[in-house]
Order: sequence, then C-alpha cells, then structure tokens
Amino acid sequence: MTEILTERVIDDVSTLKALADPVRLGLLDFAMAAPDKTFTAKDLAAHMGVLPTNLYYHLNMLERHGLLAVRETRIVNGIIEKHYGAGQRRLTYRLGA
Repeated sequence: MTEILTERVIDDVSTLKALADPVRLGLLDFAMAAPDKTFTAKDLAAHMGVLPTNLYYHLNMLERHGLLAVRETRIVNGIIEKHYGAGQRRLTYRLGA
C-alpha cells in the first residue's frame, strides 16, 4: 500500500494548474476527506454525478502529479480496475521566492 503523506507542499506551477480545474479539485477534496479509503473511477463518478469515462483524464492528471495514488489494481472482466486514494492528508502552497 502506498504511504499517505501527512502534508504535501505544492511549490510548482504545473501541479497548481492541475488543481485549477473544478472537477479535479472536487475529486481530490472527496478523496482527502477519507484519506484511508480507496475509490474506483465508478465510485468517484457517482459522487461527482458524471460518467466514469468523463473522469479518466482528470484521474490520470491527479495521479501524474502525485495528488491521487493508485493503491490497488484488480482485473474485473478482463479490464484493469484501479483503486485511487489521496496521496496526502493536507495541502499547503508555497509559490514564488
């Protein structure tokens, strides 16, 4: 299982831009509210009120920046199902000099 950071300091513009989207911010907020739980794309889509196919781009971006972590994968009907969890319990921001 991936270790959950207590605090993540956002100090780069690209990660800040990843957080600028309301969908990604909503996904991250939901996952961070229950940092010890994991969620499938289907779970997260139900929470957001959208189809799972509409979230894969956002989930990949959050994963790429380490904001969400894939904690488990399973093969379900021949498809890889990822279980996402928050990569941190709290975010702080430090940009500029």
